[in-house]
Amino acid sequence: MWTADKRVLLLVVVLILAVIGHPGLAETPSAADYVDDAITFYKQENCTKAIELLKKAIELNPGYARAYSWLGLCYVKIGRTREAVEAFRRVIALAPDSEDARVARRWLNRLQPPAPPLAPTDTSQPPAASRPPSARKTPSPGPVYLVDLPAAAGVGQEERPPRVQLFGQVFYKALVRELCDSGEEHGWRVSYNLQRKYIRFTAQVGLADREFSGRVVAKFVVRGDGVTLFESRPKKVGDVPDTIDVNVGGVLQLELTAWLEEGGVWYCGNVVWADPRVYPPEASLPTPAAPPDTSQLPAASRPPSARETPPPGPVYLVDLPAAVGVGQEERPPRVQLFGEVFYKSLARKLCYSGEQYRWRVVYNLQRRYVRLTARVGVADGEPTGSVVAKFVVLGDGAVLFESRPKKSGDVPDSLDVDVRVMLQLELVAWLERSGTCWDVVWADPRVYPPETSLPTPAPDRAGPGSGSTPPSVTSVAGGAKPAPAAATPTSAARAIAVFPFADSSGSYSNAGTRVASAVLEELFKMGKVETVSQQRLSQAATGRVDPLDVEGARQVAQKVGARWIVLGIVERYQVHQGTALKLIFVTYYKEAFVDVTFQVIDVATGERILTDRSNVKLQSTALEPYQLPPDGDMLRKATRRVAVDIAQKVALVWAQHTRE
Repeated sequence: MWTADKRVLLLVVVLILAVIGHPGLAETPSAADYVDDAITFYKQENCTKAIELLKKAIELNPGYARAYSWLGLCYVKIGRTREAVEAFRRVIALAPDSEDARVARRWLNRLQPPAPPLAPTDTSQPPAASRPPSARKTPSPGPVYLVDLPAAAGVGQEERPPRVQLFGQVFYKALVRELCDSGEEHGWRVSYNLQRKYIRFTAQVGLADREFSGRVVAKFVVRGDGVTLFESRPKKVGDVPDTIDVNVGGVLQLELTAWLEEGGVWYCGNVVWADPRVYPPEASLPTPAAPPDTSQLPAASRPPSARETPPPGPVYLVDLPAAVGVGQEERPPRVQLFGEVFYKSLARKLCYSGEQYRWRVVYNLQRRYVRLTARVGVADGEPTGSVVAKFVVLGDGAVLFESRPKKSGDVPDSLDVDVRVMLQLELVAWLERSGTCWDVVWADPRVYPPETSLPTPAPDRAGPGSGSTPPSVTSVAGGAKPAPAAATPTSAARAIAVFPFADSSGSYSNAGTRVASAVLEELFKMGKVETVSQQRLSQAATGRVDPLDVEGARQVAQKVGARWIVLGIVERYQVHQGTALKLIFVTYYKEAFVDVTFQVIDVATGERILTDRSNVKLQSTALEPYQLPPDGDMLRKATRRVAVDIAQKVALVWAQHTRE
């Protein structure tokens, strides 16, 4: 007979065993697991989830530099510069000699440019700012910048940056603050005492340019003695700034207020009052602000507005400052589209389908150009047909061009549109269907001033199958001298070719190609070396290259100018499922195995630079078979981990040999 005590005891045992065998509790995620999952969300542009996982990783392991490194990248992507700087500094403090620290230093240099040297000051007299107002000189009867006046509230040193970019233009006299919380109660209020000395106030307002626009919407209001003098339209990053020109005659208190509107905030944004000036009665009408004297600086270090007028020829968009949507990652050194290589392109990897996940690029043409030309499509790669992209060009809000749906391998659409008298140029691309993440490309995007003749094919191609002129083309008297069509691997070559691995696993799942493609992708994402696509290797080979034929692989690599080749053998690529007895209960489990032997070979000498092995075993348990993950998901995750390990080893050896 079962007594009540026995039943209670049995129930307790059952609950304990259920907890032990629960698939969510069988394996406690490590800090590295959280970081791996965060990287996946980062690639999908879901930085909110990625940051959440990275913070969990840091809680588990506060000294994990890699977690801080990816945390900094997430903050950069969403525009939270201060948090990014703190994260990158933490990386350097934890692991100063690591690769993560090297990346962090590069980002810090970009996020915190060195301040310009201060001009020598005359110390014979106290500075004007330290003298009482009655002792200062009377200002000349001209416009006065607000940044040069003492503010009653809202302005510190951080709000007066040395320069800021708004809609593609650089301003050297501006009021700027980063806002994150929405609503006027969380806005930024600036107050000045005009002492009833001025009659007009002018400025331009908008959100500062940056790489990602997000969904930030800002509002700007000007008040004089409590009366609203100006109210802006809602402004997004990349919008044409609103121009302010209001009467402030007899006004004592000037209030400038800016805030992020409710319902439009995904990320933080920098609100900008550009060139804010007040004019005394004697001042003339507003004139464009003059930047600092840069005539003695080299041309490359001078701001765009201070450089000489460019020659009347086509200008690549990658050489112009973008208002939004373009960072270093969107200007790759080279990209392949429909078998042609382009060196002046805009490209971004998109993952989600739908126009709401679009990539929006904005340029301020300043009404200087008459035509825009480009070629658009999906970058070359292995998964053909699974990605369908759409491209649209808008000028001042009007649609100028709309592409047909483009798949990988489709003939690119060529666009040639009239942009005369247009101010805002928008390039928009999105995925209509997506089975994976892939690059959308604006190849050779150029604008033409009125003096330029109609577009003609570039005469200085690098050889058959190339797009825009590569960096190796040097201008000489009488024209441009192209680089040799056939590349020869020398010590100066920088490319690594990853051939499809041999498959001895017996899995019949094309494991060799899958692993090699994953290794190639990881090397490409690291950005430390140039990689040769497998499609280009196939085009260079007269037939199928045996993965075990080193000499044949070297001959193909010589045709594409590779310095090293990576060959490998997949020895195990399988999933095993079984059962295990835990006390009196049966649990189910799956194990994924990927085991690869690989070698790195110098193309020129045939020397084996590296021979190594990488293997991964993943396990998952559950109380029921249907709770176990699919075989394909487990193999993909294991393949990715092997690829990361191989890519890191290859990159380390590359750095040791090339000192890069």
